[in-house]
Amino acid sequence: MLMVSRVGRWDAENRLVGIGYVDHPEKKSSFQYDGLNRRAVMVETHGSESTTSTFLWDGTDLLRVQTGSAMKWYYPQGEIHGTESLFYVSDRLGSVRETVNQD
Repeated sequence: MLMVSRVGRWDAENRLVGIGYVDHPEKKSSFQYDGLNRRAVMVETHGSESTTSTFLWDGTDLLRVQTGSAMKWYYPQGEIHGTESLFYVSDRLGSVRETVNQD
């Protein structure tokens, strides 16, 4: 089993602002938040390359994550990846257990 050791950093508001990977010191993740304490930006760095993702919210509901030109949309009943729709299957407690496509 592969174990990855991570070290997290939190700010004074107790929000996760960074992750360092002990086994991969060239890799790190950082997070920024908006005025409502929602994650707004995530930057993942691996060596000299970095990827930035931005988050769009409607209240407390995540609507979209955009990484470069790729967008992933979220809806209360599922999510859309490009042209593929995925629907959530929940248990009696409302926890999402799996996703299924339209087929």
